[in-house]
Amino acid sequence: YEPENEAARRLYAGFGFVEQGLDEDDEMIAVLELGG
Repeated sequence: YEPENEAARRLYAGFGFVEQGLDEDDEMIAVLELGG
């Protein structure tokens, strides 16, 4: 998602996604680590 998109940031964070940084298009990369 675009870093300035606060709604997306809150949505993903609410589901447990963790921001990893920006990709080559300056879009935020967020990952969800699954237990295992």
